[in-house]
Amino acid sequence: MSTARRIDLAPDQALPQRDLLLDPDGIARRFSARLGSRGRIEIDRCERLRIKYSPGASLRVLHRIRVGGSSYTIATRVFTGGRSESAFERAAASAVPCGPLLPVAHDRDLDAVCWTFPNDRKITSLSALANPPSMFAGIFTDQWARSRVVAYAPEKCVTAQCLSDSGNLLAYAKAYSEEERCSYDIYQALLKKISNAKSGLRIPRALIYSEEHRLLLLEPVAGLRIADLDDAKRPSGFHRLGGAIAGLHGLPVPDGLPRFERLDPDRLLEASQVVGRARPDVRELASKLAQELCDRRDALKEAEVCAHGDVHPKNGILQNDGVALIDLDQAGPGPAAADLGSLLAALRYCRCVGALSPAGEDELASAFLSGYGEVRELPPRTSLRWHMAAALLAERALRAVNRIREEGLKHMSELLLDSWNLLTEEGHE
Repeated sequence: MSTARRIDLAPDQALPQRDLLLDPDGIARRFSARLGSRGRIEIDRCERLRIKYSPGASLRVLHRIRVGGSSYTIATRVFTGGRSESAFERAAASAVPCGPLLPVAHDRDLDAVCWTFPNDRKITSLSALANPPSMFAGIFTDQWARSRVVAYAPEKCVTAQCLSDSGNLLAYAKAYSEEERCSYDIYQALLKKISNAKSGLRIPRALIYSEEHRLLLLEPVAGLRIADLDDAKRPSGFHRLGGAIAGLHGLPVPDGLPRFERLDPDRLLEASQVVGRARPDVRELASKLAQELCDRRDALKEAEVCAHGDVHPKNGILQNDGVALIDLDQAGPGPAAADLGSLLAALRYCRCVGALSPAGEDELASAFLSGYGEVRELPPRTSLRWHMAAALLAERALRAVNRIREEGLKHMSELLLDSWNLLTEEGHE
């Protein structure tokens, strides 16, 4: 059982049902009573997969349940002011049947609506993953027979493997909501720049995009994720990841791509406010940190490069003689130090929460920066520290709240203090 009180969140008067939604045992009992298409169902297992929480405003929780030997994914959205009634009516009008489970269910007591996959509040094309549109038939030698979901962000995007009858991986499919920008243009623009520059950088090819289905197919990239390397090989992987990111930064910046905005002043101030609402004990520190970051930002004056936007060892695929970069949905113009600082902040976060030793952080950070520096000059040290400090607030601390990450919430004060120390040159060198 997991509750908000145990993981250091302040009570939320606007969303008093939050704690029940975060308790797998409690929500399993409600699912059992409400999700069956023919009455009560027996749930053998209920696990929480994903959370998106905005204190005082919204809560989305993704669960996987097991019923009668089959697994089902349930996306629950909590509303305020009784708005779940109209949301349920709209959803029910176009719902896709889901066998023993209701495609859409309404929990009036919680002011919540539950969508059983492939139903989703905003992604309307998920049924295409089960029944691939005919327009995709001629792309592969083998027929796209079925799909396996590998990532699901309710109301935003689903990523699935496209598989043949024999289980061969043909492509990756990304289904977007109407509000999400499809990354087809990003991949096309980057591939053109790579070709023109005769760069050795590797990224997946965008095979085809259907605007009607909001569905993009990307070629699969063979290799091993750097995140999956064993301890002995991980520093070498981080070194090669640094070189690949430097290669991306060396490309001419494509026109028309959205710029990197995550560390803009308004986003930093917003992050501090969210953290402060969820954790009043660090509100003053978070606010002070955000203001200090904003005050120091203009002095950086860095040129923009082609930034990845989500640098992470899961997004680097190790191949025989290089690294392929994947998940480029957030790529666009931004300072080089934003990508580097993001990864360095992720390592510092792991160190703060005890998932990585100080020596381990130093080794991986040094390997990453060394790999980058062999291909391209590193950003100034002042800029690296600013972006690392900013990412600790606007990425790591904020996501500890938005995703309700227990370990991050437990060490929230340490994260913010570490960010402050980095910014004021008092932290670890």
